[in-house]
Amino acid sequence: MQRRFLAVSNLTQIEPWRTLLARNTVGTLPPSLPIFIAQGENDQTVRPQVTRDYVAKLCAAHSRVTTL
Repeated sequence: MQRRFLAVSNLTQIEPWRTLLARNTVGTLPPSLPIFIAQGENDQTVRPQVTRDYVAKLCAAHSRVTTL
């Protein structure tokens, strides 16, 4: 069973993981709240593209974002 679990092609489509991931997804913040985000390009925990995508989401919601 564990072997099958590790072989799934898209974990985001399998319950309970789909719901748990949705609950753990960071949303946007109020536009009046200033936001500072800093991340190194060699981060091994959070891929820099994930952070760039989140910054784009914040900017689309008219948040005031400063990045480093």
